[in-house]
Amino acid sequence: MGLVRYFFCWLLVFGCTSCFDLNPSKTAIHGGYYVRDDFSQPFSTLYLETEDGSWVERCPNVKQVGYKQGYLFIQAESGNYWFAVQEDKGWNSLDPAAALLLNGPLTLSEYRQAMLRLVVGEVEYQYP
Repeated sequence: MGLVRYFFCWLLVFGCTSCFDLNPSKTAIHGGYYVRDDFSQPFSTLYLETEDGSWVERCPNVKQVGYKQGYLFIQAESGNYWFAVQEDKGWNSLDPAAALLLNGPLTLSEYRQAMLRLVVGEVEYQYP
């Protein structure tokens, strides 16, 4: 009888924890895009969760990420980037088509010029 109780206790514990987000370091940006701390690295990465529930990397080592008017704006350790969200078809990050999504790295001046050209105004960053 003790073994049965033990089993049901574990079932209850694991069943209840599936209702909560156990990764509090995950920051939603827009749609399926989110930033999460990398467990194996000392930095955060931008991911896209696809319709089938898998997730694909979009940009590692991000400092700031913001969404405005159909575009993601990213300030990362390697530079500044932007890309059109509607063009993202959920490709694996190793797919060359996914690599073409990121426009950059841009200098800060080029980054600001791109924001003016895209007519988005000032971007409020959802991360950090």
